[in-house]
Amino acid sequence: MAARRTAVIVGARVIGAAAAVAVGVSAVAAAALVTWPTSFVSPVADRVVPVPTAAERVCPGPLLTLAQDSAAATAVSSLGSPDVTAISGAGQADPESTVLTSPDDPQAGDDGAARVLRVEAGDKGAPLVAGSQSQVAATETDAGLAAASCVEAGSDSWLVGGSTDIGRTSLVLLTNPSAVPATVDLALYGESGPIEAPGSTGILVQPGTQKIISLAGLAPDVLAPVVHVSSTGGDVAAALQSSIVRGLEPGGIDVVGPTAAPATEVDIAGVVVAAAAGADAGDSDAAPGDDKAALRLLAPGSGATNATVSVTGENGASGTSFSVHLEPGVAVDAPLAALPAGAYTVRVRADEPVVAAARTAVQGADGRDIAWFAASVPLGRADTVLAVADGPSPSLHLWNTGSTDAAVTLSSPKGDVDVAVPAASALAVPVTASTGYGVSGAGGLIASVSYTSTSQLASFTLLPPGPLAAPITVYTR
Repeated sequence: MAARRTAVIVGARVIGAAAAVAVGVSAVAAAALVTWPTSFVSPVADRVVPVPTAAERVCPGPLLTLAQDSAAATAVSSLGSPDVTAISGAGQADPESTVLTSPDDPQAGDDGAARVLRVEAGDKGAPLVAGSQSQVAATETDAGLAAASCVEAGSDSWLVGGSTDIGRTSLVLLTNPSAVPATVDLALYGESGPIEAPGSTGILVQPGTQKIISLAGLAPDVLAPVVHVSSTGGDVAAALQSSIVRGLEPGGIDVVGPTAAPATEVDIAGVVVAAAAGADAGDSDAAPGDDKAALRLLAPGSGATNATVSVTGENGASGTSFSVHLEPGVAVDAPLAALPAGAYTVRVRADEPVVAAARTAVQGADGRDIAWFAASVPLGRADTVLAVADGPSPSLHLWNTGSTDAAVTLSSPKGDVDVAVPAASALAVPVTASTGYGVSGAGGLIASVSYTSTSQLASFTLLPPGPLAAPITVYTR
């Protein structure tokens, strides 16, 4: 009887539990059919619009030479002062110019050093500033025209150009315009691959100063150097000065600005080829390609790639195309052969990211010169400003990468100039030296400025302003 009574109790408990479950399921089903009251509280949020800060550009400073003092063969000294032209946006205050210090240059007190162009934010929108510099060297060892754009300081840049072969001097210029020290690392590449160079990392650049480094001290006897500059702490503006001496004759000088960051599509606008640029000068001590038009390429990644190069003449002129095989970390100077005198757009397409810059030369009765043409990226804004420093026959080169025509307007104190740039086409517009321009309608275009004469050649790119800070929404908890 006890066993039966236990079974009855257990059965009753099971039936009770099942009934409870059934009641719960029915309640849930009923709740699903009933419209419940809703309540929603919007989170507390504020839309914060960043206040525009000042716009700054850094100009690399005067041309430099080595061993003016025979007692100090590695010492540098400046060769006078460059001409600097600056412009701000419409309705904004004129740029303020501050000359920095250059502890490595004993002539900096007389010739100056790198300088910062600054425009404070106002009520006329985001501040705009542009600047460029030019200088002519005319000494027994250094001769030619050098021009450079004043650039924004950053934490990462690539310098493609120069040589450290016999008779070639390349100086890396590191300018820190900030108020905090910058620690800089240089990653070096050449025609034989990456270069391990003691002293190329942990380079300290004090606030408000420029540090000058002889590339030959880190990578001697390199025909095709490429330098990757990275910094922590303060941002730096990097440039490379390249000069040539053939025996007792100076062969040209240039200041090479940063080229576009590694990408699978790289464009160089306004590569000027002089009549003799493709000819072999026949000098017994000339480095290969010194007087020939060439394109320096580097794939800095870990994979090899084939780069397709298309060279298109401005205003519909014929060009050429070819392919270059690139091993990872190995710099290559590819000849731009059989190009008649004129200006060209060079386009590089590859499966792996590459960096590139072109070099040409000029030779006349008054001397020789070289110029490096850096790659750039499309202008991100339709409206910007351009500063054209002094120099012979300056031209603005425009390359329209898009599929629609562009209508560009150049505004200066002399009036407006309207320029139609057809899709997928390049052209050149004469501009006035020592003049600032407002530029509108140029969004999506790649631009550069060149200077040419029978014995002088130089170029710099028109760089897009850095991105502005966008408004953000802050949610309060």
